[in-house]
Amino acid sequence: MQGQALVITTTRGAVPRALVTDHNSDFLGRGPAFDRAADAVEAWAAEHTSPRP
Repeated sequence: MQGQALVITTTRGAVPRALVTDHNSDFLGRGPAFDRAADAVEAWAAEHTSPRP
């Protein structure tokens, strides 16, 4: 199956797992919605994993 997936990884060495895919029922046929959701999760992760001064 081809498509897009948002994969979550950790710094603790856990096995990467797909968080959501564009084949989930929430995003099936709604590519732009998947892109927006993936961007939002990526931005959240960047804010919460950056070293703080």
